[in-house]
Amino acid sequence: VAAAMAAEVYRAPPSLVAPYNRLAYGGKLVSKKAEGESPLSRPGMGLIPSGRPQLLLIDVDGMQETNEKTKSLYNEKELEVVCRLLKKVPRAWAKGIMIICLYKDQKKSLQRILDYHHMLEGKEKRRQQSYDHRRDSQPSLDKQYTVLTVDSAQGKEKPIVILLTTRLLLQQREMQRRHFSSVEGPDHPGKGLSPHLECTMEYGSE
Repeated sequence: VAAAMAAEVYRAPPSLVAPYNRLAYGGKLVSKKAEGESPLSRPGMGLIPSGRPQLLLIDVDGMQETNEKTKSLYNEKELEVVCRLLKKVPRAWAKGIMIICLYKDQKKSLQRILDYHHMLEGKEKRRQQSYDHRRDSQPSLDKQYTVLTVDSAQGKEKPIVILLTTRLLLQQREMQRRHFSSVEGPDHPGKGLSPHLECTMEYGSE
C-alpha cells in the first residue's frame, strides 16, 4: 500500500506545526487553523518564552514497568511529573486539558490519582462552605481533566493536550533529542534533553 503524506492540518496552528513541518514534511505541510492564545507563556506559568511554539518536551528520569496481569506498561515517575505539572496550571483550565496515554495501565493509574485529588478538593470545599451561609454563591469545582488512550482520543480536541509516552526506544529518544534541538535552536525549551526522554507533553492553543 502506497503511503501518502498529509498536505493540510486543521487542528493545530502554524506555530505548533512548524517543528514537525520542517522535520518530516520539508515545509510543505499547511495549517488551516488560526493562531490562538499562548497558555504556557502566560504570567504565572512561564513554561515557554513568549512568541515560541506552544510545544514542551519534558525529560522524566523514570523507567517503565510491566503489569504482569495485563502486560500493559506504566511509569510511576511519569505520573509524579504530570501531577506536579498540573499543580502549576490554574484549576479553571481543567476542562480544557486532555491527557493522552499510550498505555491503558498508565491511563488507569493517572485517572485514579486525579480522582483521589478531586475527592479531597471536594471535601475541603464542603468544609469551607460549612462556614459560609451563602453556599449558593460558591463556584462549583471544575470538571476533571479528560484522560484518554490514543484510540479513545481520536477525533477529540482540547486547547491543551498532554501526551504521555511512558516508554521510547533509546534510538528514538536520541533521534528525537537531536531533531528537536536542531529545528528549534539553542533557546528552545527542549534544548538539553537527555537520551532518556520518557514523557512528551504537547500543548496546543485554542
